[in-house]
Amino acid sequence: MNNATDLKARRIYELLLGMYDLRNYFPPEAKEVESLFQPGSECSALLEQAYAARRRLGRRLGTGEEDADLLQLVECYEELGEKVAFKMYEYGCGKTQ
Repeated sequence: MNNATDLKARRIYELLLGMYDLRNYFPPEAKEVESLFQPGSECSALLEQAYAARRRLGRRLGTGEEDADLLQLVECYEELGEKVAFKMYEYGCGKTQ
C-alpha cells in the first residue's frame, strides 16, 4: 500500500470485516461503512458455518481445528477474498484500464 487510495481501501475493507474498535479508533470512512459481521448478519452466520465445518473436519481427521492444512485452506480463501475486494475497489474508483 503506497498511496492514499490504497490506505482508504484498506480502512474500508477492515471496517467491513469489523476489525476496528470504533470506541478507540473511528476512521473517517466509519461514518458510511458498517461491519458486515455484526451479530445476526448473513456474513456472521456464514462465518459460524465455516468454523463449524472446520471443527467437524478436524475431528474427523483427528487433528483438531488447528490442522495445518485446514488453516492454510482458510487463510488462502481469506487472501483471495481480500485481493478480489481490492480489485473491485480499484474498478469502482476507475484505477484500472
